[in-house]
Amino acid sequence: MFFNAHVYFAKRVDNKLDALKVAGSMFPDFAKTRLISWDALHKKQDILAFSQFINKAYPEYKTFVQGIICHNNLDYTSHTEYQNAKPGYAYSKITPELFGLVKQALKIDDASTKSLSHNFIESGVDYYLLNETTDTVKLIVNAAREIDMTKLSKMLSVYFKKEENEMHAGVKGFFSFVSGYDLRELDQWVALFISLGESFFGFNADEVYVKKALELSLKLTRDTWREYLETSISSFDNAIKDCI
Repeated sequence: MFFNAHVYFAKRVDNKLDALKVAGSMFPDFAKTRLISWDALHKKQDILAFSQFINKAYPEYKTFVQGIICHNNLDYTSHTEYQNAKPGYAYSKITPELFGLVKQALKIDDASTKSLSHNFIESGVDYYLLNETTDTVKLIVNAAREIDMTKLSKMLSVYFKKEENEMHAGVKGFFSFVSGYDLRELDQWVALFISLGESFFGFNADEVYVKKALELSLKLTRDTWREYLETSISSFDNAIKDCI
């Protein structure tokens, strides 16, 4: 899912949500900065290793890890398995028409097209959620204000063996990115995908086809997005899962 759905999920499963948990619920997608690998905070064994590091060296970041586990659980129902069927919600919603539009929009190989097509489906969930409530936007903005970015960056630089200033710039950029668009508007989603292509994936997206893919994604998720979120929330068990 996109960041607003992840924050919403974390809020619904834990009414004691704090700023670090808000950040953690989005942070596996920090991988888009290329400062960490995609597996680093997405795969079960990697999350377990990071959790052990936090427990031993930085226990004040335990709620950050709890947010990552929330992210992992929602990703599981989106990517891997939903309602006892595989793949998950977002991958199962990809149609040949959407696949074709995404391929024309991004001009990438078939494997990458399939992967990024699920992001378009996930954008539909975020879009409808945000047009119903903007609570997550406030939580993200407040978290960015409350968290000590320098300390967070130092902890991450130690674990991921990166230069502290490089990590600090990445963390600030990530928070700016996740709060930089009014995603109640379709045109802002187009701008976000254009930015993702240029900044994180290294390609120039076709704006016309990006919009067409987004419009189709909204149709594909319109009648099921709410049920998907509620079902995922009710199935949360705080266990770290193996996700594709």
